[in-house]
Amino acid sequence: MEFRSVFLLTFILYCFSDSPVLGEDASNWMSNHNDILGRRSLKEICIPGSHDSGMSTLTKSTALADSCNVLTQKFPIKDQLQFGARYFDVRPVLDNGEFVTGHYIKLVGSHYQGGNGQSIKSILDEINNFISTQNELVLVRLSKSLNTQKSRPFDSDEWERLFQMLDNTKNLFSTPDETICLPEVTLDEFTNNGTKGAVLYIIYETGVHLGARLGNGYFYYSNLDPYSKYSNTHDLNAMMNDQIQKMKDNSRKKYFLLSWTLTQGFMNSAFCKLGIGGKSIEKLSEEANRKLKAIVPKVNSNAFPNILYVDYIQDSSVLETVMEINNRIDHPAPVSKGTLFKNDPLVYIVLLINLFRYIQTF
Repeated sequence: MEFRSVFLLTFILYCFSDSPVLGEDASNWMSNHNDILGRRSLKEICIPGSHDSGMSTLTKSTALADSCNVLTQKFPIKDQLQFGARYFDVRPVLDNGEFVTGHYIKLVGSHYQGGNGQSIKSILDEINNFISTQNELVLVRLSKSLNTQKSRPFDSDEWERLFQMLDNTKNLFSTPDETICLPEVTLDEFTNNGTKGAVLYIIYETGVHLGARLGNGYFYYSNLDPYSKYSNTHDLNAMMNDQIQKMKDNSRKKYFLLSWTLTQGFMNSAFCKLGIGGKSIEKLSEEANRKLKAIVPKVNSNAFPNILYVDYIQDSSVLETVMEINNRIDHPAPVSKGTLFKNDPLVYIVLLINLFRYIQTF
């Protein structure tokens, strides 16, 4: 009898589970569902995005910076990839001759405050290790460059030095079409029908000239051309309402990044640094990420995010929400096991009746 109860409970949990990636390896979720997702364009897929992706560690900081107001992730990019993230916000910094990531804000004049995170070399190695074994699509946005010694964005020579390092990325996606609209490309086209991983660098900074690299792993932001506007508030309800409304108004027309992030503001940032209260970025992310599922009922085939952009990706829970979103987009077949019978309760009834009959034979 005990065995029958466990068997029945397992079956029910499987069928009614709200986790569409139950028992699934989040590191290869795209290739796992390539039979369905492969024929969809990038505009028809939702993917997890990581905000300020390199800031899981603080290796150097200015006077006003601290882990509470600089760190935006708990784990390095290698783990974020394993948790299912496929869009990365990398902000390159040149500090004492080394390319690292950074999280800085510009104060009065040309003075910057913030700190350094993962090195670009470590990120490159982690992406290469991942893409060597996984047939997934990885998008890396490069923006907000900073030369800390000169308090300015990169010049053309510094960008060239960075690109020469990134040229060693494996499986850079290439196309002869320099004006390509990336959201119109299917996942199969990116990954050679699910047989090869693909990495793209999206350059979001004016004045950068890609030259011969354009179309060979490197693309301008205009090639992706997303709608991306964060709410700039630490108020959870205000952020939720703002982002969901922006999704309803804009996602049908544009490749849409939904920024499910809360912004500290001056008071929280200063007080947490001084140790006299104030919410850290991590604390704010906990509030936001607890409410991530609130997006799902608002989604349909006419209003959905293409990138679900968050702080502190710590497990596959963001991917779970993403897969629920992908299932709500009108397509001929469901994407994941966890929602296999969700829209047909009669199937549940028939299965349960037959299951009870089967159990009674033990």
